[in-house]
Amino acid sequence: MTPFTAAQLPEEMAFLGAGARHTPRVSAESATVPDLDAVERDAISTAIARRQGNLTRVAKELRISKSTLYLKIDKYGLNTTLRQARQHDR
Repeated sequence: MTPFTAAQLPEEMAFLGAGARHTPRVSAESATVPDLDAVERDAISTAIARRQGNLTRVAKELRISKSTLYLKIDKYGLNTTLRQARQHDR
């Protein structure tokens, strides 16, 4: 029985035998990477609801400044979400 080499492996696995100097190749079609803006928007929206619209607490939870939070609320159009969270608390 002859040993096989990394070159004989399928391309997806070939990097495993090559050590840390190679990285796997993933095509854009096969990768399911979420849109980072959507992930950020969802995280902010969830934090707003969880903290009943208290932006000081939201900013602390997300580890961002309050001014950055205001900018992101505007960027993602979360003013309605913020109003609803604050009304729900009353």
